[in-house]
Order: sequence, then structure tokens, then C-alpha cells
Amino acid sequence: MGVRVGIWPIMRNFIRSDKERISSITALQEFGPFANDNLTFGEICSRGRNPPYEMLKALASIGAIAKSELMRAGDLDEAAANRHRDKFVLRVFNELPEGSDTRTVLTNLFINYGLDPSDIRDERKLGELLELSRFRMQVRAVAEKTKYSLSDLLVVPQECLPSQLVQEAIRRHGQKRPKRPASDLNDRYLVSFAPYVDRIYVDRRTMEDVRRSRQKSDVYEALFVNVDQKRRYTDLIE
Repeated sequence: MGVRVGIWPIMRNFIRSDKERISSITALQEFGPFANDNLTFGEICSRGRNPPYEMLKALASIGAIAKSELMRAGDLDEAAANRHRDKFVLRVFNELPEGSDTRTVLTNLFINYGLDPSDIRDERKLGELLELSRFRMQVRAVAEKTKYSLSDLLVVPQECLPSQLVQEAIRRHGQKRPKRPASDLNDRYLVSFAPYVDRIYVDRRTMEDVRRSRQKSDVYEALFVNVDQKRRYTDLIE
């Protein structure tokens, strides 16, 4: 950080003050919008749309599961879990697009998530569309913060980016964690820098995710070759 090291005490207090929100994000990060991501878009569209009272029951069920995850995985107390459950359910409700049938609703939903209509085909699985949506939203965020145009950035395939491959490896092959503290979110983003730096250190749990990923392919082995388990960055000095 060089001469900017003085900013750390300020940032540390900021991060700590926002810990509850980060804990809620981490706890719900595996909470997907679909019960079965392996269904194809065509299969889910063939089902009829629920009437309003069934949608309200579904939202109540989502809220109950979200609260349980916030208290179990995020280690939030009941009052905090209730607050973030309400925010989460309200966000789900507000993101429901207009449409008289399932196909229209889902198509509008994925378009809102950043996909083009040409991306949304009947044979594509919901999990695949969600993964592409996540990437497109990240690309849009980059375009807003840099000099690059969105059209230029969208030309780059997701599978060509080392950071995306790292995230994919951790999601697919990492441990299923009953507890997901706020630090997990930071660690997963931190390890994404592995292909771009000489050395990087992570905690014990993230290192286990890395070890499992390394065993799955030579590509993952190469991406994680410079990752070490250390308690602090000074331990990297030999």
C-alpha cells in the first residue's frame, strides 16, 4: 500500500461497521432463485404460472428459509436475521417482472439480469443462465467504472478470464460450509487474484477449497500454484 497505508485504520472501521450486511450476503450467497438449476428453460416454461395467493405462500416460504440460513450460516441473532430476511424478500418481490405467463416472466427476469433475448434458449439450463447473468452483471459494473465500453467487454468470453475460472473452481469443488462467516466473502474474492500476482495467502478453510480444486484438473492446478496458507502476509517472506 506504500504511502497510502494510513488509510487502513479508516477502512478497517468501515468494514467492521458493515459486518452485519456482509454476513447476510455471505449467508445467502448459495441461496438460488430456483429449486432445481438443472431444469432447462423450456422445461420450467412449460409449467403454468402460480396464482397470486400461491406466489405469496412461496414468498413466505422463501423468507422462512432465508431467516434460517441467516441465523445458522451467518450466525446473526434473531433481530438481525429478521431485518435482513425482510430486505431479501422485498428485493425478490420487487425483482419479479411483469408478464401473464411463465415464459414472459422468466425472459424478462433474465433480461433484467443482463442477458440478451438471444441468450435465452429452451435447451439451456437455469444454472447456466444464472451463471451467465452473474458474469454479465459483473461486466456491466466494470464498464461503469472504467474507460471500456460495454460492447467491447462483452466480446471477451467468460471462460477466457482466469479470475472467472478461479471462482468457478471454488463454487464447484469447494467445501459445503454449514457456517459461512463474513470473512468467507472476502477470502473468495481475494483468491481470485491468484493468477495475477506472485504469491497470495489465504486462511485454512479457503486453502482446503483450493486443494480440492487443484485435484480436479491441470488447469486449476496451474491457476492456484502460487496460493499458500498463512496467517499474515509477513509469513510469506522467506
